[in-house]
Amino acid sequence: RVKKSDRKKLTDNPQIFVSNHQSFVDPLILGSLFPNKIVFNTLFLAIDWYFKKGVMKLLVSNGNVVLIDINKNIRKSVEEIVGYLKSGKSIVIFPEGARTKDGKVAQFKKVFAIIAKELNVDIQCLGIKGAFEAYSRYMKFPKPKKIEVAVLKKFSPEGSYDEITQKAEKIIKEYVEN
Repeated sequence: RVKKSDRKKLTDNPQIFVSNHQSFVDPLILGSLFPNKIVFNTLFLAIDWYFKKGVMKLLVSNGNVVLIDINKNIRKSVEEIVGYLKSGKSIVIFPEGARTKDGKVAQFKKVFAIIAKELNVDIQCLGIKGAFEAYSRYMKFPKPKKIEVAVLKKFSPEGSYDEITQKAEKIIKEYVEN
């Protein structure tokens, strides 16, 4: 049960989508928010260690997923993301870097802000509520809970990297905490 809000605010120009990260199914929740024209032109950033074997490996090999190895060559991953954005694709990034441990929005890392500012690509904030209660990192199976996902504010990457990061974090925190 996913309630979707403000989908009409979405545009199909290349952009960086940023969202809080509450559960393992967040990419599916966000994907359900996007119209086909956007979802098929959008790549999801994911940490590779979750997708090395079995069904998970198969899932990402047939999806719009960019795997990054945070322990090795971050520069290569950033260059790959930049290449996709320059080719007209959009990217979904969870700036917290991992699923929440307590349901709250954690401090954002600024890689998305650096890429957005250097390429002058808009940042579209998205928010997820209820996914932590439905399927947190501590659960083996999901629970039937109400989940909300919303298109929040979009902004241009103006100011310092830290200011851009803080602005996105504030927009998303305000949504999640209300």
